Amino acid sequence: MSTGGYNSSVSQNRSLRRFVTDGKRGNTHEYWEADPAWSPAWINVDLGKIVDVSRVIVVPHYGEPRQAYCYILEGSADGKNWTLLQDQSENKVLASKEGYSYEFLPAKMRYIKVTAVKNAANPKFKLVEVMVY
Repeated sequence: MSTGGYNSSVSQNRSLRRFVTDGKRGNTHEYWEADPAWSPAWINVDLGKIVDVSRVIVVPHYGEPRQAYCYILEGSADGKNWTLLQDQSENKVLASKEGYSYEFLPAKMRYIKVTAVKNAANPKFKLVEVMVY
């Protein structure tokens, strides 16, 4: 599982990126925040080495009404060539503590990228945790 100690790079708010892999999906007071209007807004989690990945859980900020997050989830072995894992650019499911879970056949990856599209509740995209299995 990729919680705690993994590096990440971001397009915005570098100081907040550490929260996305701290293993605290229940803490909605610590999160990475971006404004998709400053396109592209993304966070890239570096797993440290190439590993087999078969599940990713994306946990956006939750608890406020109407918070349905729209984003693109991708994976890569080299950080240059990306494979689409999930297109949630039209998502209507409200965010929750459980997050959005995606399972797929195991694939070799080192990087997981979440690109913000929008948040239905407000202009900010807030991400609490990204967990990789």
